[in-house]
Amino acid sequence: MPQFDYAPPFHVLRIDELILAVRLGCLEEERAQPQEVRLSAEFRFHDAPRGVWSDDLKDTICYGKLSEALRQHVEAREFRLIERLAHECYVILKEFARGQAAAAVRIHKVKPPVEKLVGGSTYLCGDFPL
Repeated sequence: MPQFDYAPPFHVLRIDELILAVRLGCLEEERAQPQEVRLSAEFRFHDAPRGVWSDDLKDTICYGKLSEALRQHVEAREFRLIERLAHECYVILKEFARGQAAAAVRIHKVKPPVEKLVGGSTYLCGDFPL
């Protein structure tokens, strides 16, 4: 029978490419219609979250609730810069971490209105490089 009381030395929770509809852009015309932004985030726990042993959602970060909080926050506002958008998302991540983890966020503006820019633009911020 395997033992489940041992925790590995690192614990990471990732959100990969949460699609958001955001009014984002320097010009008012660009902000007139929501556009696709993809958010990725990572939590690096200082110690194993209690959920490792309890198997209870209340003992870790609920990425479902986090995703909804991020969506509600960003879709209710306008942003001129992805830097500001990323910073506000980072603040929400830190609130959800409740001191248990370091956090970082990546914002990917999928189709900025820049000729021949096919890969979009990305901004990252947080407690570590993502």
